[in-house]
Amino acid sequence: MALSHKRLLYKRVSNKPPRRVKAFLKQIVGDPFQYLSQPTLERELIQGLITASERYKEDPRQAIDLQKQSLEKEVLALESGLIKLLGERVVSITSHLADRLIDSDTKLMWSLTANNCQNFCDSLLQWDKVGSFLGPLPSNLTTINGLPYMMSFVTRPGSYLREKVVSKFDVPNGLTEEYLLKFRQGRHDDSDLVDTLQEYWHDWGGFGRTLYRYQNLFPWDCTVAYSKTAGTCNSCSLSNHVLSFPFDSYGTIMLHLARQKSFYPPEIAGARSLSNEEWMRNRLTVLLAQDSLLAATSAMYRSKLLRTATDWLHSYPQERVDRLKLGGIHRAQPFSHEFEKGRYHEYMLADWALLVKEQQIERYEYLRDRRVLLSDIVLTRSGDEDGDGGDGDGGGGGDGGGAANDDGDNIGCAGWMGDDLGDANSLDYGIEDGWDGDYPDGYEDDPSDAIDGGGLTSGLDVGVDADDGGDVGGDDGGDGGGGDGGD
Repeated sequence: MALSHKRLLYKRVSNKPPRRVKAFLKQIVGDPFQYLSQPTLERELIQGLITASERYKEDPRQAIDLQKQSLEKEVLALESGLIKLLGERVVSITSHLADRLIDSDTKLMWSLTANNCQNFCDSLLQWDKVGSFLGPLPSNLTTINGLPYMMSFVTRPGSYLREKVVSKFDVPNGLTEEYLLKFRQGRHDDSDLVDTLQEYWHDWGGFGRTLYRYQNLFPWDCTVAYSKTAGTCNSCSLSNHVLSFPFDSYGTIMLHLARQKSFYPPEIAGARSLSNEEWMRNRLTVLLAQDSLLAATSAMYRSKLLRTATDWLHSYPQERVDRLKLGGIHRAQPFSHEFEKGRYHEYMLADWALLVKEQQIERYEYLRDRRVLLSDIVLTRSGDEDGDGGDGDGGGGGDGGGAANDDGDNIGCAGWMGDDLGDANSLDYGIEDGWDGDYPDGYEDDPSDAIDGGGLTSGLDVGVDADDGGDVGGDDGGDGGGGDGGD
């Protein structure tokens, strides 16, 4: 079906052409088969599907037409139950979309500046009906004239922005958000979302492959920064891996389900395509990931406490707050955020890319684990975050400094991309642990004036001599124990 800008409805006669989607933005998570409104019917349908699958057997001696008829018979037996379960939902959602399409306020003519694809999608979803993070309970659907759903990721247009992150309590832009930021800034990316995320591992990182489980389908490191007890990627379950970015995971799953077999490289070297076993494992992993997400979403939907705690989101006047629903974890994955691209490292290639494979992985994990052990994003010069350290070459994140504790031990400083990062066994004593959160008198507005023995005095990009426990390489570039001083 197609609707012209004059609101004339057309129907395609020829076959539908192949369509390649670059990214899915999951807006609404529905509730069928979550045992919420009609649990008995849902269980009967699932059991009927299992029974039909066990009963249907492919027989190579039987004609293909007869096998097809047998399969269609099994499907028709389930059809009436599906119509009973989904019929009202389909009518409700379709009616809502149709009302928006025929509304004269909805712009149908495409425009690069005034009505691009995302603007058009925004106009189809009414904020008063789908703006709430958690959907209405089944008993309230008729009274509030709402649409049936469990969770909504819908945001108002004012939330499409680059988020400034200065604390671990801020919500950085997610993976899909960063992908779309390029589009909004006029950069056309030929790769879809999954391939773009894979470029970190295969191309920029120089690994030539992903490093951990599940990254072939969900290409991110789920290690949480600033959390010493959260565990690391590869020791996680599939549920933990996808729940680190719920909004991104839902969209990635939809993208995988729309992709063909040819989009995935074979696991066996020299093979031209995935084997049937590899393809089956691929599909089952995607479906299991979806099942894990839906189970978590269903539990959140049922939680009265969470419903009360998040009820303010959709009524908050500032639209930028809407994007809190799209966020995920603070990534410990080195240089994976958009605001880190091209800062204090090579833009086209990772600094570890020319090392041998074992050293590449060791270097990557060392930098990742540094961010895990930090207690928070380290404030450096005005406008910097994550301990990148401004323009200095010292301990705040240039060539990596070493701070000194009372015993004179060389302790890794807050900077986490240095050539000499101090004692690897003492990395949890980063320079930020000496900061009680208060700036000295006269430095409340500008933290660039910095640290004295672990507190603030002369810029976080300093090098401290561990041998005597206190010589600071200051603004003139004095020598530090773990690295050269700042500029």
